[in-house]
Amino acid sequence: HIAHKVPAAVARSLRKVPPTDVLAADWVERYGKQGAKRKILYLAVKYDYGIRERGMSYEEYNFLSSIAELDVDIVRIDLYTIHQLYGKKALNAVIKEVVLKERVDTIMYFHYLDVLDHGMLKEFRDSYGIRTILWLCDDDVRYEETKELVLCFSQIITTIKHRHEQRKTLGINSYHSQFYANTRLYRSFRVKKSLDVVFVGQKFGNRGQYMEFLIRNGISAHAYGP
Repeated sequence: HIAHKVPAAVARSLRKVPPTDVLAADWVERYGKQGAKRKILYLAVKYDYGIRERGMSYEEYNFLSSIAELDVDIVRIDLYTIHQLYGKKALNAVIKEVVLKERVDTIMYFHYLDVLDHGMLKEFRDSYGIRTILWLCDDDVRYEETKELVLCFSQIITTIKHRHEQRKTLGINSYHSQFYANTRLYRSFRVKKSLDVVFVGQKFGNRGQYMEFLIRNGISAHAYGP
């Protein structure tokens, strides 16, 4: 007998989807200061590229843990795991259930895969008056694929300056920012410095060119990762 791996889409179709209210109750996690004036629904990839075996994501270590230190009440659901298990329709039903039941006033979404219902996002913004914030990663190479998505949010944040300027000319409420490093994790350990620059991550896009530029200019740069 030959063992065949069941495609994810087929596996989801065979899996019984629990009622929306049950899913919402089971998947809600709470951070920050409960009862604070501002209540945020935090949506981001929990595991590195959505794969549990790879450990926690950049967003988990840097954004969630840092935002949780502010005077805000945070509700989060692991949207990509829900999507993997139950599909897009169930995921969006859970999001709407949580938004309305928890009465959040802000949604912060850190984009990875386009799994959110665009009409629902516009409804949150336009009909419920919820402040919706979209943080875009890799915006230098993913600009075209997010053209429709950005129109669903009240505020767009990008780390790529020329993409910010492009959106501003289109009348989009865009903000130019930078990636955050959690200073409670990345701090001085009082050890002897032996390398000028260390990069940890995947090699794609123009990252290799940056490393080559540093090395050519006499900087001791080392990269680790796949």
